[in-house]
Amino acid sequence: MKIHFLKIKNWILACVAGVIWGSFSICFTSCRMAYGTPEADYKVKGTVRDPQGNPIEGIEVSMAYRSSVTDDEGKYSITVRYDAWSSHLTVRFSDIDSTENGLYADTTVVVDYSNANFTGGHGEWYEGTATREVDMTMRPIIDK
Repeated sequence: MKIHFLKIKNWILACVAGVIWGSFSICFTSCRMAYGTPEADYKVKGTVRDPQGNPIEGIEVSMAYRSSVTDDEGKYSITVRYDAWSSHLTVRFSDIDSTENGLYADTTVVVDYSNANFTGGHGEWYEGTATREVDMTMRPIIDK
């Protein structure tokens, strides 16, 4: 009888611990969004050129979870929504079209938003948009 009672007690404790731990793990991943976090839009735009100053079309520019491809004038623009206290975001420039426009080395740049001016926020959970301009000169890869 005592062993049966201990098995039931252990089963109940395990269920309670599972519910509590499950609640914590759910909260760690979704409570931030459920209760609200100040957010902002971080925009980066610019022109990608070769060393001679000519615009390069077809360069993939990515930041966080978004990407864009430069147009025929080498221009790009990306906006991502992130928490409002993000101060540095990484932007990656990649030549994705093989040798169609030349062959260029991938480049990564960290963009500083620490003293950015946000515009268009509504003063509650949305801070607005901060824009940085990053013009990039891609380094060609030379085959020997």
